[in-house]
Amino acid sequence: MNPFLTTILIIISLSTSAQGFRTRHFVPGALNNTAKAIFETTPNNYITGGIIVENTNNSNSNRLCLMGLNAQGQVQWTKKYGNNKFEYLDNPFISRSYYKQGDFIYYTGCVRDSNNKYIGVFIKFNLNGDTLWQKIYRDTQQVVPQMVTASVDSGFLITGYFQIGGVPLLLIKTDANGTELWRKKISKATPNVQDGKAIVQDSASKKIAIVGYQYIGGSNSFNNILILDSLGNVIVRKDWDGLGVGGYLLDMIQTKDKKLVAVGVNLYPQTIGGNNIRGSYIVKFNIDSMNKPPIWKIYNFDKAELYNGFTCLDEMPNGDIIVAGILDTLYRFNLPTNVFSRITKFTKNGVLLSNRHYNYKINSVSSDNAQGAASINMTSDGGWVCAMQVSNFPSPNPFFFVKYDSTGCDSSIAYCKSVIAGVGEFINADVKINVYPNPSSGVFGVVLDNTISTTKLQLRITDVMGKEQMQT
Repeated sequence: MNPFLTTILIIISLSTSAQGFRTRHFVPGALNNTAKAIFETTPNNYITGGIIVENTNNSNSNRLCLMGLNAQGQVQWTKKYGNNKFEYLDNPFISRSYYKQGDFIYYTGCVRDSNNKYIGVFIKFNLNGDTLWQKIYRDTQQVVPQMVTASVDSGFLITGYFQIGGVPLLLIKTDANGTELWRKKISKATPNVQDGKAIVQDSASKKIAIVGYQYIGGSNSFNNILILDSLGNVIVRKDWDGLGVGGYLLDMIQTKDKKLVAVGVNLYPQTIGGNNIRGSYIVKFNIDSMNKPPIWKIYNFDKAELYNGFTCLDEMPNGDIIVAGILDTLYRFNLPTNVFSRITKFTKNGVLLSNRHYNYKINSVSSDNAQGAASINMTSDGGWVCAMQVSNFPSPNPFFFVKYDSTGCDSSIAYCKSVIAGVGEFINADVKINVYPNPSSGVFGVVLDNTISTTKLQLRITDVMGKEQMQT
C-alpha cells in the first residue's frame, strides 16, 4: 500500500452464482445475423435460434441458424438449414417464432420455395439442433405463420396471417407431430386486414386467445384481441388501445393466476416525419370477462417517441411480470440516432417496479444504432436471457444474446451491483458499504451490510489517478 495516498478509491464488485454475459457472434460467411430466441436447456447451457443471410452461387438467401452456448455465452456448435430454393424468410415484427417445450425446440415461419410461393413451415428440433420433422402448409394465398404454442390436448396451435386479396388471420391446429387437423381463415369487416402475433390456449375453458393488429377504417393499425372457442370460432373481438389512436400487440402470456397479459405499442396522434409517435403498452385481462374493462392497462409512463415500445414478456417465479423492449433515446439522452434496449418489471397488479435501459451501442457516435429484445425467457437461477436484434452499421450485424442475473446484471459494470465508494457511505439498491477513515494514508476499514454477507466479493483499490494498488 502506498503510504503517501491521501484519498482512496475502492471498487467492490458483487457477484453471485448467477452470472451474466453479453455475447456477439458472427457466423462465418454470413452477410447478416438476426437473433430471434434464446432458451436455457440445462443450468448454464443455452440454445439459440435466428436467421442468417448467406450468398451461394451469387444468390443471397435466408437460412435458419441454431447455436449452442455455454455458461459464458461461447458457441459450442452451429447448425444451419435452408438454401436459395427453400428460403426461411425473416419477419422482424414477431417475438415467438421459436418455442421451447420440454427437451425440444419448435419453429414456425414462412418459406419462399423454388416456385416463389410463400408457404408455412413447422419444425421440431432436439436440443442439439437436429431436425426431427418438418411440416409444410400451403394455400392458394400466401401463408405466413408467426407463432406456435402448445394446445391443451398435447398438440399445437399456430397463428399468423394469409396475404393476397386482404389479410385474413391464420389459425392452424395440429397434433403432437405437427400434422394439420384443421385450419381457420378468420376474416373481418372491411378493411379485412388483421394478423396473429401471439397465441395462448386457456387450460380451463379451452378458449383460444390471439393478439396482433387490425385495420379499423382507412389503414390505421389498432390492437386486435380475438377470443375463440376450442374449434377456432370467434367469440369476441376487442380493441383496448390506450388512447384510441391505434397500436399493436406483439406478445402475450398466461400467468399463474390464469389471466392473460399482452404487450406492444400504443400510437399517439402526434407525428414525426409523417409517422405516429409511440409509447410502450401493457394490458392484463380475463379471457372469461371480455365484456368488462381489462384488469389493468398501462400506456402512459413513457415519453412518446418514434420507437418506444414493449416487444416481449415472461412471468417471474414470484408472479411479477418482466417485459423487454426498445427505448428511443432522442428525448431522454438527446441521441437521435440511437435506440437502447429496455427491461421493465411490474407486479401482477400492474404496479411499476423498475424501468431500466441498456446501452449496447458499439459503433461510432454518428452512426445509427438500433437494438431491442426479440424474446425474453426466465432461467433456473432466477435470471433471464434475451435475444437482441441489433443494427450496428457497418454490416454485418451480429447475433447478440444477453444473460442477466436476478438483479439485471449482464456482466458489465454499468448494470451490475458494482459499488464505487469514494467518500463515506454509498448505497446502491439494497447494498450498503461504509469505508473509514476516508481519506486514508493506507489503513482503513470496510463495513458491509449483512444483505450481502453470502455474496462473493472482489475488492480493488486504486489511487486517485486510477492506478491499481491492491486487489483481493
